[in-house]
Amino acid sequence: MRTRPGPFGVRLDGITAAMVIVLCALASVWIARDLLYGRSTPPVSTAVRANTAGARPPNRPAMPLPKEPLPLDGAATKGNPKASVALVIYSDFECPFCARFANDTWPTIQSKYVAPGKVRAAFRHVPIESIHASAVKAAEATECAGQQGQFWSMHDVLFKNAKQLGEARLQEYARELRLNTTAFNSCLQGTTAAKVRADAAAAAVLGVTGTPAFFVGLIQLDGRVKVTERIMGARPLDAFEMALDKALAVAPLAR
Repeated sequence: MRTRPGPFGVRLDGITAAMVIVLCALASVWIARDLLYGRSTPPVSTAVRANTAGARPPNRPAMPLPKEPLPLDGAATKGNPKASVALVIYSDFECPFCARFANDTWPTIQSKYVAPGKVRAAFRHVPIESIHASAVKAAEATECAGQQGQFWSMHDVLFKNAKQLGEARLQEYARELRLNTTAFNSCLQGTTAAKVRADAAAAAVLGVTGTPAFFVGLIQLDGRVKVTERIMGARPLDAFEMALDKALAVAPLAR
């Protein structure tokens, strides 16, 4: 009987060679099945497994609340001076997320909490000059309007026109609000710049690195605000309602 070399160099007869070929084929199928179902693959690391499962990275730790109460001195405020809860707003007039809050969420907060006297709102400036070239001058414009009792009116106009904040437009908005334009234009030449920058510096101390940012808290007898919650970004209305309702539940109805 003729023989031929086997796969390992051993000479085999025809039947034996056929059996070796069949066994090799079966072994190949077995190995392929193991590879397919992962029985022979190296273990996957925990990190990779978590990623392939769609797990999110751990959330960043929440910023601590300010230990000291926040003063409201010098801030534009709106609402009942005797309210026991405050919402302090840190914002930038050229920030699209700030505009979203001002145009979509603020009107409801104002009608539901501020107008009825439950909450006092306060506004602080955080113009991010590196990306918003008109933000500082827009902030100054609201302070100049505030000298004529129209801070919040100018606030609303600027956020509705957040893409048109050049100085000529600011003067136009002042005319539309029927301000004393001579006084307004004079004020706009830098009179309120120090106030705007002081707000931004104080915000940085509190860890406000982006806008909008909000602090909800209880108004103390000395007029300062003991912060109970920090809200970052243009969050949905229910986030503000939850924080304000929670503060109102533990605050006296009036001081």
